Amino acid sequence: AYTVRRHVDALAAATAHLPPMTLAGHSLGAALAIALAARHPDRVLRLVLIGLPYFGSHRAAYAYYRGGPAYAWWATNVAVVALTC
Repeated sequence: AYTVRRHVDALAAATAHLPPMTLAGHSLGAALAIALAARHPDRVLRLVLIGLPYFGSHRAAYAYYRGGPAYAWWATNVAVVALTC
């Protein structure tokens, strides 16, 4: 199963050889960047967070993703990329 913990562990392992860094993340990557910085504050100098979803509560976030994260991802990311390009 894909969990935040597994993603952060993989990111931590992949960047273990690097000096402290500026970490940028978009969408889910922004949430993972925050999680990595929280677990390894000595390895992250700055965060650049783009498109981090805000739900107002844990319950609202759970309901949103429980209802169909694949559609939510497509609708938000494809629309943003289309507008940007």
